[in-house]
Amino acid sequence: MRAMLYNPMRLSSATETSACGGHCHQVMVRSESGWRSRQLREENVWFDNPPSAELRASLKE
Repeated sequence: MRAMLYNPMRLSSATETSACGGHCHQVMVRSESGWRSRQLREENVWFDNPPSAELRASLKE
């Protein structure tokens, strides 16, 4: 299965919203209790207004 994704986000210390988008590639399998995801891979195609390197570094501390 392939689906498009759109993910708006705001980091806790950020003042602006960022967003990324792309495709999800998912392998589904049928089990006795219904459909289950076997594998999920996200393919990011674009990123709008990415957080600054300084902001990303401050979150790792």
